[in-house]
Amino acid sequence: MSNRLNAPGPRAILMMSADIVGATAYKSERVGRAQGGVEAWLPPFYGLFRDLPLVFMGKLAQAFFEADRIPEVAVWRVAGDEVVFIGEPTSRLETLMLVEAFGNLTSDFHGRLGSGWGLGLRGCVWLAPLGRDNVEIEVPEITMGGGGDAAPFKEYLGPDVDSGFRLSKHGHPGEMILSPLLVASLLGPELDGRLAIRVEGAAPLKGLFGGEACPLLHGMVAKTGDSAALMPVLDHFSRALVEKGQHPLTPAQFPEREAV
Repeated sequence: MSNRLNAPGPRAILMMSADIVGATAYKSERVGRAQGGVEAWLPPFYGLFRDLPLVFMGKLAQAFFEADRIPEVAVWRVAGDEVVFIGEPTSRLETLMLVEAFGNLTSDFHGRLGSGWGLGLRGCVWLAPLGRDNVEIEVPEITMGGGGDAAPFKEYLGPDVDSGFRLSKHGHPGEMILSPLLVASLLGPELDGRLAIRVEGAAPLKGLFGGEACPLLHGMVAKTGDSAALMPVLDHFSRALVEKGQHPLTPAQFPEREAV
């Protein structure tokens, strides 16, 4: 396999995961009760894969209504009951707006699944700066789209990429759980006008941060927030990483710092 590795900087990849809560129990219960096979449980999951990207497009249009451009966001992978979107923001503010749009998507679709099927949706959003600890690899043998000019599939590897898949299981229905790196990169006066983030303990993430417990940062779209309360938590986490021989928690850099 002649993969090509790309890691120029500064670049940062934003990953956004939407995961159905209670999916396994729902399928098992419907199959056992109705004995109708796949048709007994398929409708909400078919709706997730069909409608979620379309609804997200609408949320992005709302969030970037006054912006010069909407960043390209695509479905990166689908795994069971989870859809992972990926985007490449070019500024801190653009990143914040993407998170805001995804937060609205999570809340909206959680309500749809709850009212129609008694299921829930939880979101996870995390940031992976490329170049030092995380890399992008092109896999030309796998293409995105059809035709001879289709772009090769891009895989992303690194501890920050892995962190989101570890964090997502700690999320709450109807909300997002956010990686510490993402929150550290978003801190500023604009944050409190768009997102409310709270800390609910910490948990070790297998294989990451030298075993140090990662703060669990839950967020939702809201006009009020207290980002100042997050700084001591992030500072403590950063110092603990250094003590364990890890890199400190350094906010990501973007090509155009505040441009949208």
